[in-house]
Amino acid sequence: MIRKIFAFCLVLATSLFGMDYASFEKEVLSHSKILEAQRLSLKMTEHENNILLRASNPQLGLEVAGYDQDLGDTTLGYAINFTQRVRTGTFMHGLKMKTKASELLREAYVTQGRSGYMKTLQTLYTEYVYASRMMQLLQREQQLLDQVAAMVKSRYQSGSDTKVSYLQAKSEASRLQTQIRK
Repeated sequence: MIRKIFAFCLVLATSLFGMDYASFEKEVLSHSKILEAQRLSLKMTEHENNILLRASNPQLGLEVAGYDQDLGDTTLGYAINFTQRVRTGTFMHGLKMKTKASELLREAYVTQGRSGYMKTLQTLYTEYVYASRMMQLLQREQQLLDQVAAMVKSRYQSGSDTKVSYLQAKSEASRLQTQIRK
C-alpha cells in the first residue's frame, strides 16, 4: 500500500512540478480515494444509525374464517388486528448510546486514518525531496569530475602528469555515473 501511495505521490509531484508542500498536500488530499472512502464510511454509519433509531412501521392484519359449528351452519367470522412495537425509555436510551458510540468509533477511525495518511504522505514527500536534491548534487559532482578528468587528460597529454592520475580520475567519473544510473 505504501508503494501505491508513493507512486501516486511521485506521479502527482512530477505532474505538478515546482509546487510547495502546502499546495501539494492540498492537491493530494482533494484527490485521495482512501480518504474519500473513509468519509463515505462515516456517512454510511450515520445512515445505519438513523435506520436503527427510527420506529418500525405498524402492522395491520385481517383474518377471515368460516366456522362450521353443526356441519350445516356456515357463518363467516372476521378479525382485524393492529400492532405497533413500543420501545421503552431504557431500550431507546440504550439504542441512542449505541449509535453515539458507533459514530464516535467511526470518527476516530477516520481521524486516525487521515493522520496516518498524512504522516505517510509527509514521509514520502520528504524522501522524494531528499532523493531529488541528492540527484542534483550527484549530477553536479559528475560535471565536476568530468572537468577534472578533462584537465588531468590534458596534463597527461602535455606530459606534466602520469597516466595513472588520468585513469584514476576517469574511473572515479565512471563510478559516479554508474551510481547515478542506479
